[in-house]
Amino acid sequence: MIFLDGILGNADTRRRLGEAISAGTLPHAIMINGARGSGKRTLADAIAMALLCREGGERLPCGRCVVCRRIRAHEHTDVKYLSQKAGKATLGVDEVRIIREDMFLSPSESDLKVYIIENADALTPQSQNALLKVLEEPPRAVYIILIAPSQDKILSTIRSRVQAVNMECFGTGEVLTHLKRLTSGHSEERLTLAAQASGGAIGAALENLEDEKQNERRALVECTLAFVGALPQRVPFSKLYGALLDFPTARDQLRAALECTLVALRDLIAVRVLGEDAELHFFKSEGDISPALKTVSARRLVSVTDILLGAIADIDKYVITSTLLTEISVRIKKHSKADNFAKD
Repeated sequence: MIFLDGILGNADTRRRLGEAISAGTLPHAIMINGARGSGKRTLADAIAMALLCREGGERLPCGRCVVCRRIRAHEHTDVKYLSQKAGKATLGVDEVRIIREDMFLSPSESDLKVYIIENADALTPQSQNALLKVLEEPPRAVYIILIAPSQDKILSTIRSRVQAVNMECFGTGEVLTHLKRLTSGHSEERLTLAAQASGGAIGAALENLEDEKQNERRALVECTLAFVGALPQRVPFSKLYGALLDFPTARDQLRAALECTLVALRDLIAVRVLGEDAELHFFKSEGDISPALKTVSARRLVSVTDILLGAIADIDKYVITSTLLTEISVRIKKHSKADNFAKD
């Protein structure tokens, strides 16, 4: 039996979910986590298709029947989506209450209903508490799928009542292979740039190939390379500070630049720990990492990673994002003595 074959990679996840759907043991509440472009929404649709698919055979879902086609087009009345309205940063409690009430109504065309909540990390605490009531006692024949980059903003009471499904990220080499298979007419340089700024997510890499994204992604990669290039011990701190000041100040672009830098830091930590066996998501290969960067201590890499993670969590708290960049430099400078950064 072939399960959820429209999803790239994630073979174990596809098998486990497919077997559970086939056996009728799929949990009624699932949370799909993963980076931008990792296939979260595609998997959610595929699960809905597999639950409602009317055709048998060797594939689940079949992907060809009327039900599968309508779900793929987001036109099936028993598969409903919830996401924040245009211009709103959160999903409010009123929207959750409306969809919660709908869950207690009978399906229109099928034996069950599927609710897909996109950007579940945008749910306010009040919204999550409103959703908790149906997660504790799910209505009969209702499946709830939440989609979020991570569970960081999800209440523990919600996390304990959903089955977590984590989408895997690909190494840069694998992303390049998939891009070459899925696209044509792009130069090696363009494909590499798209892969480097993707964080190991195929969907993000495909988006990065769009003409209007190329300059933006090139800038992200350049910011990342300048920043990590200033991490070796002998490099003056002023170079790292200057690299930070070159980061974009537009909120979404700054977030993307920090996330791209985190992927590069993750690669450097992996190389420190695993050497040439490390799977890389930013650098094309272990040979692309300079000898100087390989000398950066794991302690320094981890401390800078923690600082950038904190900055991403705080980004919406700053009215002027350039202030956050200054704050990042202050936080790194605070660790500079312990980490022995070179002095100016």
